[in-house]
Amino acid sequence: MHLKYDGCEVIIKFMAECDTTLLPLTTRQIADGCAMSVYAARYYLQKLSKLHVVGSDRVGKGSAVRWYLQI
Repeated sequence: MHLKYDGCEVIIKFMAECDTTLLPLTTRQIADGCAMSVYAARYYLQKLSKLHVVGSDRVGKGSAVRWYLQI
């Protein structure tokens, strides 16, 4: 799997360090931890989701999306 720039790699590394299998992170937490905007983080997370690298949980309408690693 070849990922460009590497907002994707930065996010994967950050999420692995946080052990998101125990406590999934919000888009805001990931953006802050990776020093990027929420919009950039969301873009890369959606890209990683399509590749089945990350998964997301949304509890209800209007609630924060929480992300976890699937690898």
